[in-house]
Amino acid sequence: MVLLAAGHCGRRELAALVTGLLDAGERHRPGTGRRTHLHVLAALCAQHATWLDGTVRDRVRRSTAALFPPADEAHVRSLARLGPAALEFLPEPREVPGEGPGAESVARLIVRIGGAAAVRHARAWLRAHSHLSHVFVHAWSRFPPEEYATEVLPHADLQLSVLTVSDLGQLRALRHLPPVYALSLYGNLPEPEIAAAMEERRVEVLGIGPNALLTGLSCLSGLEGGLQVLVITRCPAIRDLRPLTELDELGSLTLDMRTMRPEELAPLTGLRRLVHLGLNQLAVDRLSEITVHPDVTRLTVTNRQPFVLDGLDSWTSLQELRISEPASFDDALTALREHPRITSLGLTAFPWAHQPSPRHDAPAVEHLTVQAPHHGKDMGMLRKLFPGVTKLKVDASERRVLDLTSLHTWPDLRVEVTGLRESRLIGAEELGDRLTVGPY
Repeated sequence: MVLLAAGHCGRRELAALVTGLLDAGERHRPGTGRRTHLHVLAALCAQHATWLDGTVRDRVRRSTAALFPPADEAHVRSLARLGPAALEFLPEPREVPGEGPGAESVARLIVRIGGAAAVRHARAWLRAHSHLSHVFVHAWSRFPPEEYATEVLPHADLQLSVLTVSDLGQLRALRHLPPVYALSLYGNLPEPEIAAAMEERRVEVLGIGPNALLTGLSCLSGLEGGLQVLVITRCPAIRDLRPLTELDELGSLTLDMRTMRPEELAPLTGLRRLVHLGLNQLAVDRLSEITVHPDVTRLTVTNRQPFVLDGLDSWTSLQELRISEPASFDDALTALREHPRITSLGLTAFPWAHQPSPRHDAPAVEHLTVQAPHHGKDMGMLRKLFPGVTKLKVDASERRVLDLTSLHTWPDLRVEVTGLRESRLIGAEELGDRLTVGPY
């Protein structure tokens, strides 16, 4: 409304409006959100003015310059309203200490503004503050792809970030970049373009999807010498996994199984280095229906229906198992007891309401991951079922409060809680340094 009014003001009215905004802002302390908001409004009015008294315009410039560097994310959002005009007020990169919040706030402002005008600023700030690589790497989509790939990204630490490619311009611009540690191909990118971009590239971790256009995986053959981790999500036309056998270094594979049949996993036995296999949204209800890979040490299955742990004998190297929900908790405990090589277990749908017979337990399990019980349920029952556990991880993201009191007397137990702040935990203090909390 203020900007709309400014567009209909005469010279005197406009000067009075801008001056009034500046005066109102100065009634608030420097660095406060209210002062920033009002002085940004004054600057926006000045931007839209075809004529403004020089004295008033100079005052606007001084008041705007005083807002830099932004103090926090709220100030970043306010200043971003100025668009490319904000870039001329940026301090020199070396004037802002890298260890404080100011440098990251400036970086976030630059990427919020984006566009061709911000490329040189992104380059300068990244070169001066390399620890801000994550801010600039994740903002590629806000800049011209070729220019950003040649001027900015080569100065980023691409060995510590996940680089997301979401359009053809970015995919084609990959040729300008040095080796990338982790790459995400997001969206309906054509298979021939993926093949061309991946030719002789060095990528260790790759995520693909969602992509409704992708029908095959031979486009990844250029990564055969270095790809170690591959995650494929929501690519419904992919059915043939044989091209993956050319990826000599592939050690971890996660597949979306919503449109795949279990028998289509058979070619994976040709992956000589595969140690982790993840199968998401699996439709079958028995482990014995999955093609066995005898070298896999870590198996993750998110099942769509309760899962029967039969056939564990065939998974001769398996040490870590993650499933959603066992069909029979008693039978699952018996199977785990009979296969003591499995020392790490995760259950994302733990049956807290079930009370197994005292003769059912899995003493070989040392690391246990479960979702938190509903309020009032006692986690102490875990000690009877898994007496050998030394590390317990609890996902409490769907809970408002979690009682840890029953864990106090469990000797040598280390507990990690995710999804809740420590202030929402009952009995946290008594665990001392045996408790780790976060992320939220």
